Amino acid sequence: MPRVYLAAYGCQMNVLDADRVRDLLATEGWETAGEPEDADLYLINTCSVREHAEQRASAVAGSLKRWKAQRPGRRIGVLGCMAQREQGELFGRLPHVDFLCGPENYPALPEMLGRLDDPAVTHLAALEQHGEVLEVEASRRGGAFQAFVAVSQGCDRTCTFCVVPKTRGLEKSRAPEAILAEVRQLAAAGVREVTFLGQTVNSYRWEGTDLGDLLRAAAGTEGIRRVRTITHHPAHMTERLISAFAEGGPICPSLPMPLQSGSDRVLAAMRRGYTVDRYRRLVDRLRERVEDLELTSDFIVGYPGESEEDFEATLREVRAVGFLNIFAFKYSPRPGTEAFPLVDDVPQADKERRHRLLLDAQAETSRARNQAQLGRALEILAEGPSKRDPSRLTGRDRSGRLVHFPGQAAQAGTFVQVRLERASGLSFSGRACIEES
Repeated sequence: MPRVYLAAYGCQMNVLDADRVRDLLATEGWETAGEPEDADLYLINTCSVREHAEQRASAVAGSLKRWKAQRPGRRIGVLGCMAQREQGELFGRLPHVDFLCGPENYPALPEMLGRLDDPAVTHLAALEQHGEVLEVEASRRGGAFQAFVAVSQGCDRTCTFCVVPKTRGLEKSRAPEAILAEVRQLAAAGVREVTFLGQTVNSYRWEGTDLGDLLRAAAGTEGIRRVRTITHHPAHMTERLISAFAEGGPICPSLPMPLQSGSDRVLAAMRRGYTVDRYRRLVDRLRERVEDLELTSDFIVGYPGESEEDFEATLREVRAVGFLNIFAFKYSPRPGTEAFPLVDDVPQADKERRHRLLLDAQAETSRARNQAQLGRALEILAEGPSKRDPSRLTGRDRSGRLVHFPGQAAQAGTFVQVRLERASGLSFSGRACIEES
């Protein structure tokens, strides 16, 4: 049987896309290769949101010229956002790549691979952007107990730094029946935790159904113990959705909701659609109504025109809001975004310094907040052995707190009561009290 090796870079949506591509090709007789040396087809699922992810993918694609030459008949495909953004330019830069496939065209892959068998065909590209979601059969994910489920694709926001609307198109929601059928299929296969994905997941709409309705329905699915969501935009956090989170149960009180900057001037330049005060008032409402809520956020430092005063405002907000964790990025111009023509006027040294100071501020805040959690017993979904110490397990509670505790690899996929004994800026250590299920 032919074998495919797939490397994925970037966001959780890319990880999900990679899963689905593997399963789509499996129905066509392709086995997954554990190593590139064993593969006949090498697929690179790319991301264009961050420069670093795109650079890594480009470097891998460039290095595959030798891999292809080692065995006749080998093929190389570049998938995802970078393929969509660069299109024909990528063939000029990497002529040994055989085909490109954009994020909305994965169902075309089997046909493309068949056409490449024709000696007259040297390069193929499927980069059409459709006005509707193209459904791919839900991923089986083997015996995994956690799974991502896409509820929408693309984005209607016009944030000046973001390339997603150019690479994944405008927002298209999936029918709730298709989403919930996928959740039931995953639950029947042993999945206990699903994460609903969308570039702006809380803007999900389908006729009279919103994300809150979808969460309630998924939470009522037999076998599903937890339902998570990624990523929320503050402008779409409605009272109706807050009510769904307030109901608790399987609906997890863990909200990734990027602030991006603590400066109103920078937020306006980014065209984020809210002020710092509006964000803070939203956080207050959420914490009043949602028990044990934890927030995570993204930040960009060094956006064009960001002054020291703007950055100091961001530091103040990180300390004041009290995030569980943040993801901080140094601004880099992305072709295809509205900010690309702007002068990148913040020196790289200042970006590096601001990035370091922001992460230090978050670590200091996290340590203080985490100390207050010590002594609590939390229900942890054991995800598997710790990377640093195989004699310990790693998992998260409903609010997204990362916890390490003694255990065996066979406990992966079980829910364990763990009492928190020590805390750092990023995680907790504890000891199992009761293994529930």
